[in-house]
Amino acid sequence: PPLLLSADKKYGKIKAIMNCQYSTPINLGTEEVPDWEYSELTCEFSQL
Repeated sequence: PPLLLSADKKYGKIKAIMNCQYSTPINLGTEEVPDWEYSELTCEFSQL
């Protein structure tokens, strides 16, 4: 599932929200014992 991070930083009177989502899953384990990791974190920066 996507990871949503809300940044409560204020730039003057502007509130910003950063939506981050992991992509490119890689299984570092085995099929019997999967260990899914994500190699990339993409973030979208939007102002309210």
